[in-house]
Amino acid sequence: MGLRFLKAFDEISQDIRGSFFKHDVKKMQGQEIFRLRIGKLRALFEIKNSEVIILIINIDSCNEIYK
Repeated sequence: MGLRFLKAFDEISQDIRGSFFKHDVKKMQGQEIFRLRIGKLRALFEIKNSEVIILIINIDSCNEIYK
């Protein structure tokens, strides 16, 4: 599963907005954090400034990630 996240983040870094539609990425309400869903796992991440710097905050199951 880790390789799928790496591939998704690589594609996001190449084309931020275009890859949001390809991958299941959504902005968290009221925050500057995004979530990427792959299967039952979620990754929370942030995009810094206009540069493509992706800061991965956490990767966990959907039951645990939002706690």
